[in-house]
Amino acid sequence: MSPASAPPARSRATTAATIMPYPHRRRRGPKPDRRRALELLAASPEGCTEALMFANGFTAELLIELVRAGLASAHAERMATDGKMTEVARVKISEAGWQALEGDAINRRAKST
Repeated sequence: MSPASAPPARSRATTAATIMPYPHRRRRGPKPDRRRALELLAASPEGCTEALMFANGFTAELLIELVRAGLASAHAERMATDGKMTEVARVKISEAGWQALEGDAINRRAKST
């Protein structure tokens, strides 16, 4: 490249400013999918089967995340379907899950006033 055809030199600060992404605000309370999953579990006193959670669009990764975070518990149970015994996983909201929902609802009310 000849000096005449070289692109104009940009300062390092200008380049960094255009490349650096904007900082994201840290969210308080459960993420939207987590919150929706916790609300579904809260509405089901006996909990929900894993299949029902999948049918509502939740992933296995999200369910594992909820259990590992202590927001839900999962256990296996046997169920009779079409005359055959099948083992299914049932997920229930935990006390920490109830508290997360309650805390998020309080935070939203405080923001709206």
